[in-house]
Amino acid sequence: MNKLQQLFEFVAFMIQSTNQHGIHSPYLFEFYNQVISDDRRFYVFETLESIRHAYLHNDHDIEIVELGAGSSYSNARVKKISDVAKQQLSGAYQLRTIFRTVDWLQHRIEKPSLQIVELGASLGLSSFYLASVSNKNKVTSFEGNPHFVEFIEFQKKQWKLSNLDIIEGNFDTTFRAFAQESKSPIDLAFIDGNHREKATYQYFEWCLPMVHNDSILIFDDIHWSSGMYKAWKNIQKHPAVTASMDLYFMGIVFFRKDFQEERHLKIRPASLSF
Repeated sequence: MNKLQQLFEFVAFMIQSTNQHGIHSPYLFEFYNQVISDDRRFYVFETLESIRHAYLHNDHDIEIVELGAGSSYSNARVKKISDVAKQQLSGAYQLRTIFRTVDWLQHRIEKPSLQIVELGASLGLSSFYLASVSNKNKVTSFEGNPHFVEFIEFQKKQWKLSNLDIIEGNFDTTFRAFAQESKSPIDLAFIDGNHREKATYQYFEWCLPMVHNDSILIFDDIHWSSGMYKAWKNIQKHPAVTASMDLYFMGIVFFRKDFQEERHLKIRPASLSF
């Protein structure tokens, strides 16, 4: 999708989207107020953003192994870590939204620990956000690039994130096997790898046997391409999905069976600094 198309799509989204006044479900209203529009700065945010800052100023080279849709900027075999950080890391507002989602979910369902899955770790900043909510939570992150995995493993030790496991390899092998063999339900999944329509929907389908009434799935970059948006629309149509929020930069899926009817909302983000 070119820049002009993205601009038109974003303008259309802003016209069609709503804020808390358009939300009638008590559950979704609570989610909006305590996650989407919440501007609390948790103590770990400063530390986590210092990691981003370090990445953005890291001029060491790292080899790129593309297993997904690749970069819209460059397909160079070797890039500087700073360039990867600029191109691939999710923005602070996005990652804080994901962090607050985990924190909110943990308190709401009152589980001592959550099972969290991530597809597409890149340099690991999103993984660190997920793992930093509580060291009791179990975060399993899948990444296809072995050089990224090596980089994350080193950083993980530096930041003492023992509750984070990184699994290397093609998602079609590693995540599929995980989904088939897992005996524990997942509470939250962050899908941010292989930005193709078919692959995105496939990952959603592999997640389905592991979700429960309170599970939340988050799909990054749903407006990244026409294929990604088509995958998002098809996910919304699945009978297991009872509600969703399109925040433009990502989509959030809910499975609660107590919703009286499907609710698919376009929610205006509380910040435009993604």
